[in-house]
Amino acid sequence: MGNGFKDLKINGIGQVAGGVYGSIVADGLATINGDVVCDSLTSNGTLKVKKSIEAGKLRMNGTGSASESIRGGELRVDGMLKVDGHVRFVEMDINGMLTVNGGIAGEHAKVDGGMKTRENAEFESLKVHGQIRAGGMINAGELEILLEGNSQAREIGGERIVVKRKLASPRRLLSLLSSSLAARLSADSIEGDIVELEETRATIVRGNIVKVGPGCEIERIEYRQHCEIDPRASVRSVEQV
Repeated sequence: MGNGFKDLKINGIGQVAGGVYGSIVADGLATINGDVVCDSLTSNGTLKVKKSIEAGKLRMNGTGSASESIRGGELRVDGMLKVDGHVRFVEMDINGMLTVNGGIAGEHAKVDGGMKTRENAEFESLKVHGQIRAGGMINAGELEILLEGNSQAREIGGERIVVKRKLASPRRLLSLLSSSLAARLSADSIEGDIVELEETRATIVRGNIVKVGPGCEIERIEYRQHCEIDPRASVRSVEQV
């Protein structure tokens, strides 16, 4: 490596100490006992890090866990990753499930599966095909959610917020039999410049332009310029402010 740090290769079942490395490749069942700083970390199998990770690129193929925070430039998960601390990456590509006990933040993120955090999720742009759950707030300049399963947050804010149901999915077919099985987004408040919603339950929705589609249950809408409500939606009160 040009930076002078040694590379690390783990094959099969192995345990190593933490440290500063160039690239780390783990194939099999690997445990790292300590903080890790590296240019890149790729895990093919199962990886357990008993401290924190700082990586230019982190690639998880399989299952992984970290007992503290992880951060870096690029994160890609094809499988499942659980983090007990915070997650901070510039770019995130999640194909599977990311579960975080702290908060999640980055510039751009794409999720095909699920993202769960006990705290806030903050991005410049966030696209979700599946479900997202936040114990706090979801804040994104551009937020798109294609619902597959139930999503929820205390508050949702952004410039452009689009929530749509995923058509022709098994859960969508089941929802025709019972409304309790419908994929849905639930939030106390949703606020953005442009807000387009389907299958959403919220106490209050605020926006410059608000479009409420089928399956929505909204207590109150406050809009500035334009409001459009589908006849299949339920809205208790609407006010132009």
